[in-house]
Amino acid sequence: EVIDADFYFVVSRIGFDAVTGWRGPASQLFPTLSNQETLTRGVRIATEHRHDGSGLWQRQTCEEVAQLAGLFFGVGVVLGGDGEIDQVWAGHFAAVEKAGEAYLDRAWSPAETERQADLVVAVLSESPIASSWEELGAALESSQRLLSEHGGAIAVVSDLSEAPGAAGRELIAQGVNWESI
Repeated sequence: EVIDADFYFVVSRIGFDAVTGWRGPASQLFPTLSNQETLTRGVRIATEHRHDGSGLWQRQTCEEVAQLAGLFFGVGVVLGGDGEIDQVWAGHFAAVEKAGEAYLDRAWSPAETERQADLVVAVLSESPIASSWEELGAALESSQRLLSEHGGAIAVVSDLSEAPGAAGRELIAQGVNWESI
């Protein structure tokens, strides 16, 4: 059990997360180790408020839970476009997450002048394991930021083969207009 340990540290990939905004050592405790009800609620809230900064609140909650659980040390890994380890940081978990986020912003964020696309084609990487809905969500979120202010279209190339999860089924049941997302 994590709570009964004298010392623990978390090794985590640092990257975009559809629920908390960024994934790092703190998000491996919360919401990852939460019960299914909390996970489903977090995804629903993130979906409903994805453009109004609610991800920041969720991320702050991740950091608070990590501090209350006694997490101090973390190791963060950033993968490159080829899936290989690109960078590694170790230290206080909050500093690790901050360094990883800054690195990813520099490496993967286009300049403002490049954010004028009318069509964005997102290709999920080929791997022995089929793509996941999480990867699809991350690709759509990133692609949306590249569209011109007048709108545009996103095309996704993927080998996604699994059915949507609870949040996706809920959106389908609600009759969400997918063109508005």
